[in-house]
Amino acid sequence: MRKMANNITQDCLPKLNTHRLVARLIAPDISLAGELILLAAASGGGKTGWCQELWQAARAMGLNPCGLLSPAVYIGGEKTGIDLVDIGSGERRSLAVKRPTDQAARSRQAAPLASGQRDGAQAARSRQAASPNLFLTLGWLFDAETLAWGESRLQAMLKSSNLLPIDLLIIDEIGPLEFERNQGWVSGLRLVDQRNYRLACITIRPALLLAARKRWPWGQVVQLNVNKKT
Repeated sequence: MRKMANNITQDCLPKLNTHRLVARLIAPDISLAGELILLAAASGGGKTGWCQELWQAARAMGLNPCGLLSPAVYIGGEKTGIDLVDIGSGERRSLAVKRPTDQAARSRQAAPLASGQRDGAQAARSRQAASPNLFLTLGWLFDAETLAWGESRLQAMLKSSNLLPIDLLIIDEIGPLEFERNQGWVSGLRLVDQRNYRLACITIRPALLLAARKRWPWGQVVQLNVNKKT
């Protein structure tokens, strides 16, 4: 088995092609075990889009990838929310909504949100009220129930991986809540730790690269330098 380089790569899309990675997974003469890609980019840097391409390429080749994907929600060209998708089942839930600014709150009556977005925002705010210090960030209001649902899906993957290793694991993303507070999707940390997968792709922000490399020194770090929406 060829060992993957452990250095930081710039402009990785031509060098780390999703279809080539999938081809390595299905090649009969290549044995992948516990390989890890740490995909780093700032918000809007293309992490989720790249993971989605990897997921779709794996499905097209008959593999059964699992994990979580966090695609952005755009309305009128503006990022207004984040969804959470269970890659295995395709189930999708609202994960976060953008925190309204004072100006946005004052103009809400003049320009009301669409029904689905309004309902999702109201539900997230009411759930966050019960635990105000946990799921409120500078720019986003996270839905506590969806966070718990994501953790439950990762727990199920952790349990099943002890019986049958995962072909392809994708977790988009692991952030400060997990690294710094040991909260959120902690089962995702344990999944990566145990290496019961052939290939895993974990997305992180550049500020967490040092923490990620310290915890997972065998991982290949790849930084995206592309202008894509996540």
